[in-house]
Amino acid sequence: MRGNVLGLVALVFASSALGAQKPRPTLEVRTTNGRSTFRIGERIPLCLSFFKPEGQPYLVDGEPCGIRYCAGRWKLETFEVQPATGWSDPLEPYFALNSIVTGSRPSPQPPTTPLQVWLDLNEWVRFDEPGDYTVKIMSKSVASRSAGPDALVSSAIDLHIISASPEWQNERLQWARSNLDPYNVAGGEAEAVLRYLATPAAVDEMVSKLREELGPTNVIASCTMCMGIIGLPDPMRKIAVASMNRRIEEPDFPISPVFFGTMTFLRGGPACRGELRPACPYDTVLWLKVDSALPRKKAKARAETLRTLNAVGP
Repeated sequence: MRGNVLGLVALVFASSALGAQKPRPTLEVRTTNGRSTFRIGERIPLCLSFFKPEGQPYLVDGEPCGIRYCAGRWKLETFEVQPATGWSDPLEPYFALNSIVTGSRPSPQPPTTPLQVWLDLNEWVRFDEPGDYTVKIMSKSVASRSAGPDALVSSAIDLHIISASPEWQNERLQWARSNLDPYNVAGGEAEAVLRYLATPAAVDEMVSKLREELGPTNVIASCTMCMGIIGLPDPMRKIAVASMNRRIEEPDFPISPVFFGTMTFLRGGPACRGELRPACPYDTVLWLKVDSALPRKKAKARAETLRTLNAVGP
């Protein structure tokens, strides 16, 4: 009997050892442009490469970052940054108040080798001070048919962050303005450039895009600008509020639900959860302020503003 027990224990340990030796997927990360030096406020595009072991039944989600701009970040990627100071998560305050993730996540698909996914580091990490930083990504985007998601730790990348000159900031702003057309192939990159720049002029430009009268494509863009404004450093948030107060009084500017929800968040409340036409939280003081501006709005802007007030009000 004792021999049988010892044999069973040995078999369990042997099985564990074999399982431990089984090849696992790996994750490599690099900047898509091969650079390691970036300015504060500059877009930092990353490429994630998932390598699947030959013959292993792993599935890789083709969109490990999920629907983030409007619906919220899927909690499959986390970031480890060293040192622990000089940077922050720009959207942490938003998701602390908006924990519900809306929408449906795409089903995992059989991967190519390697499967590559692109994301902007800026959405998770905003560098606020110049310095040298090391970044790793922990991802659960790889799933085993039997065991579920496996946490993968990426290779490390070293980044050198420098200050941004006013000349460079202005050049980037002008480029973004010239390419913001949603039907332009560079439109998505222009939105990202504008979203992360965090200058007074860029903030005012983002506020000007918080409108929905141009159709569904512009609604999505306005959600992107909403996330850009919410992710601003504290000093820039005051500039955003001042810009939004000016827009409320502009006769030609319609107040959209996304505009209302963004300003609600900046005033200390929860923001819209991100549906294309979200039911924004009700802010009495803001609602009355917008309502008082209605008589000064021109016909089209007044009609759209009134629809927003009806949607978000009592």
